[in-house]
Amino acid sequence: MIAATALRFSRASRAGTTALLGLAALVPLGRLAGQGPADTSTVRARAAFDFLVGSWRVIARTDASPATSAFDETYTFTKSLNGVMITGDWRFNRGTLERPDRVTAAYFSGYDMRSRAWSFYYVSPQSAQYWSGTEAGGRWLFDRTFMLGDTTFLQRQWWEAIDDTTIARHIDNSPDGGKTWRPLTIRLRRSP
Repeated sequence: MIAATALRFSRASRAGTTALLGLAALVPLGRLAGQGPADTSTVRARAAFDFLVGSWRVIARTDASPATSAFDETYTFTKSLNGVMITGDWRFNRGTLERPDRVTAAYFSGYDMRSRAWSFYYVSPQSAQYWSGTEAGGRWLFDRTFMLGDTTFLQRQWWEAIDDTTIARHIDNSPDGGKTWRPLTIRLRRSP
């Protein structure tokens, strides 16, 4: 009698567990816990880089000298993990036309719900770099300090949507802790 009751209880327990697991697969965990609607500021922040998603071809580079043409450079971005991560494949020239320094790199950018900030990680055969992000005036700025010879450089980067088919990657370098900046703008056009 006790064995039969234990067997029935065991079957009922397994059936209940199976039903609960089935429900969990169909309903996001936040809904099971009674989570309310999404925070609109978080939704807006997560969409801050939606304009990057797609494939892009570099059409111009502009620094202190006149604009130079691109050298067959491409950037591709995809969004994943329910909108909290953007991954990218970058192929670009860090050098000049005369002395090219071609790089293939991976880009991983994520939004942290606790700090409410974006950051990115850049990985290439030459380096792996972490960039923290801060929002200023509706724009996400990413910065990092580098050593080049005996000089410490502060670098900041940001992305700008020009229109539906054109974006810009801005890279500013400062050899004096942010007092003066040397700008570089890379303009990209959406690939078909």
